[in-house]
Amino acid sequence: MNVKLSFRTLALVIAFSLSDADLTVAQPLLNQGPVGTVESFEGELIGKDFDWLQVGTIVKEAFTAFEADGMFGVMNREGAIVIPAQFHEVGQFSEGRFAVRRGARWGVVDTAGRTIIECQYDECGIFREGLAPFKKWVLWGVVDLDGRETVSPRFEALGNFSSGLAPAKLPTGKWGFIDRAGTFVIPETYDDVDGFSEGLAPVSRDGKWGYINLAGKEVIPPRFERAENFSQQRAAVKDGRWGFVDPQGRVVIECKYQSVTGFSEGLACVKEDKLWGFINSSGQIVIPPSFDSSGFFHDGIVYLLQRDGETVRPVTVDCTGNVRETPNELLEPTYRLAPPPTAPTSAEPTEGDAASAD
Repeated sequence: MNVKLSFRTLALVIAFSLSDADLTVAQPLLNQGPVGTVESFEGELIGKDFDWLQVGTIVKEAFTAFEADGMFGVMNREGAIVIPAQFHEVGQFSEGRFAVRRGARWGVVDTAGRTIIECQYDECGIFREGLAPFKKWVLWGVVDLDGRETVSPRFEALGNFSSGLAPAKLPTGKWGFIDRAGTFVIPETYDDVDGFSEGLAPVSRDGKWGYINLAGKEVIPPRFERAENFSQQRAAVKDGRWGFVDPQGRVVIECKYQSVTGFSEGLACVKEDKLWGFINSSGQIVIPPSFDSSGFFHDGIVYLLQRDGETVRPVTVDCTGNVRETPNELLEPTYRLAPPPTAPTSAEPTEGDAASAD
């Protein structure tokens, strides 16, 4: 029987698929919750009393969900329960709020468990800049941190706010961007969009991607097969294969990679011949491809997978490429966790997105 194991260190989640005694590596899942029910890891039974496990004690978030008797609550980083298990699902923590589900309806609570919004919505997104998208019936609106509906439901799809703007789409229109009052300030003229990052947003028209600025001006005309969000003055673009452009639209790193991630701490993960390595913002190889997963640097280190013969082992890599085995204390189960939250329709940029030509 196939089971899945996930462990999380900082913002990194890696999912393993185990079938009998064979260990195979699944696509890394970044900036998401734990995945699957854990019963075994490399043949050894661990955590049999847990339904959902986090493996790894270095956690970026201050809170995490746990399960008890089929219901979910919230505990803090030290393992103390802050919200008793009383919900059918707990969403991602954002700006002091949790989206929670009772039955089929979503609401919002704060870190003390106080109800901010009764469970009444079909979906509820994460808060950014004090606002979150919510879905009632088939349409999306906007709610603030106090539970007030600041924009009534009228959008077919709605992303998260960034730099005061959110991607939005009317049922009869294309994508544009609304302000905090729900007014389109960038007209609905695009087939697809992502949110703003570093003052620019990827937009698509007629199958090609480019970038607009906060005023809605196309500063990089649509010409790429795909375009991702800017991170540290570089954005991944696909033109046959993947490379990077600067904010002026110049291709500064040749489109030659099978897959890439965004930049973090001056380095981006790139894939060549099925292995991942790291380049700097000039495109120079800093850490040669030799890893079986991608990742993002935090505080000078990244957690990856590396194959050693028939074994795949978790390793810790610093920004100079020094590799050491991940300490055992990071591989022990700590908490029972909820399944990953259901994500609403959103065009928000996330550091965890990896561009792939696979």
